[in-house]
Amino acid sequence: MRALYIAALLLLAGCNEPVRAEILVPSSIKVPTGNWPDACQPLVPYYLKAKNPSREAALTEQESGCNQFAQSPYAKGYRQFTDSTGKWLAGTHCSHLGSYQPWSREWQMKCGIIYSELKESNNSYSGQHGNTEYCTNRKVGEMEYNGGHWVIWELAYSSGDLVKAREICGIMLLKNGRKRAMWACKENYAYSEHISKRQPKYKDLGGEICH
Repeated sequence: MRALYIAALLLLAGCNEPVRAEILVPSSIKVPTGNWPDACQPLVPYYLKAKNPSREAALTEQESGCNQFAQSPYAKGYRQFTDSTGKWLAGTHCSHLGSYQPWSREWQMKCGIIYSELKESNNSYSGQHGNTEYCTNRKVGEMEYNGGHWVIWELAYSSGDLVKAREICGIMLLKNGRKRAMWACKENYAYSEHISKRQPKYKDLGGEICH
């Protein structure tokens, strides 16, 4: 029987299609039936390596519905990187993962988590305003992940107050001499709220729940 098994492996190794190891959900994780999108369940091993697994799961669902080949007019893959951001990350924080690979599960998930955690700990908000509350920094990081540096400029104009920053979005001229379109304000400030609504269903993965 062992000989047949080895022979089968050798036969597969000679095929053009590489043998892919199945990613199994650890038995200790309770996957809610009918609650998670089916496509999100194989990504659990990536989430578990994050500082906040349940939040990363919610962010991935928000970005792409856990669709590996999701594509919008500007972004691609699980974590919806633009090509410019993906190429920049491939040359900086994710250089150990190789060149930018928009359709690779491993590249998108590993680099996506690195990027969101980078934004979460970004001193552009916490250092400037002295706010070290985890969930506030996490939400600001997510909005920056989603819409770029605009939210940081709006916070700077509002003395670090998220409510005031939302109120002046699209109204006040910012550091770059411009103001955002109102539709962009609405989408960007609601982004982390959508993630917060999704996060509780992934609570068994662990991590702080941000409301």
